[in-house]
Amino acid sequence: MTVESAATFLVCVILLGCGFIVLVGIILLINNMLHRYWKDLNWNLPESMQSVRYVEVDKTQEPSLDHK
Repeated sequence: MTVESAATFLVCVILLGCGFIVLVGIILLINNMLHRYWKDLNWNLPESMQSVRYVEVDKTQEPSLDHK
């Protein structure tokens, strides 16, 4: 790798980083201008990650396995 190609790579990385920061800023600006039109999701992440049991097991209804 020559010094010229290394310098080109460094400039490219710096410009891409600045471009990404500007793009995120523009997205945030547009989102903040239009936030009153978005519908709130009203969800809770820990609550939605809990396992859901669809069938309730009633142990009193199970048949006996004792065959004397």
